Amino acid sequence: MKKMLVCLLTVLTVGLFAQGLHWQRDFDEALRLSKRTGKPVFAFFTGSDWCGWCIRLDREILSKREMVKYLNDNFILYKADFPRRNQPPKHIMAKNRVLAAKYGVRGYPTIIITNDHGKFLGKTGYMKGGPRAMMRTLDEYVRKAPPPRKPAPRPPHRGGHR
Repeated sequence: MKKMLVCLLTVLTVGLFAQGLHWQRDFDEALRLSKRTGKPVFAFFTGSDWCGWCIRLDREILSKREMVKYLNDNFILYKADFPRRNQPPKHIMAKNRVLAAKYGVRGYPTIIITNDHGKFLGKTGYMKGGPRAMMRTLDEYVRKAPPPRKPAPRPPHRGGHR
């Protein structure tokens, strides 16, 4: 009985961790993944340990099971965090500040949607209505964007020796 309980708790714990959002910490890597997958980038600018609206957005929308699945399935996720405690290395904070300036981020939370080249597609933040309202907004941004360009086909290989 004890072993069965331990197994059940292990499965549940692993399941909870597997359901999380798959954040990239490097924007260039997020763009590379976007190019490879054709998914747009969802860039979340947050003050995770001090910004009340950021914490509320995470708790009420981003951490909900349906939203986690929607975001992981449809976007490459990038988090630009500006915490007051446990700050990332200075070079990452500097890159995050450059990105915030590039996309005109003036407050937190801000979500920027880009294509695989970093072209701005839309901007949002905390909104009432929960995951469904945010999904509708994000779908509109993505729908208005031109489809991702497919790489040019390679010419057929003409092997052999002459």
